[in-house]
Amino acid sequence: MQKPQDSFVVSIIKEPSKEITVGELIVGSLGIAGSLLLLALVFGALAGAGLVIWNRFHPAERNHLPSVRPSFTPPNSQSR
Repeated sequence: MQKPQDSFVVSIIKEPSKEITVGELIVGSLGIAGSLLLLALVFGALAGAGLVIWNRFHPAERNHLPSVRPSFTPPNSQSR
């Protein structure tokens, strides 16, 4: 009869991941905040340019309804 062999467990240990310092964390967060700020500035400029172009082709005077009071005269146009 054979004698039972001693068994043992092998566990493979991976290399530890690189630690992030506080300075790297701050630089990374500033990079994300800076990119979001840049993205907001670009979209804001595009929206502003779109509104300026829209207002050039659609002046505000055409969009106003006539006055409800037929005898109304604006305060600046009163003659004395």
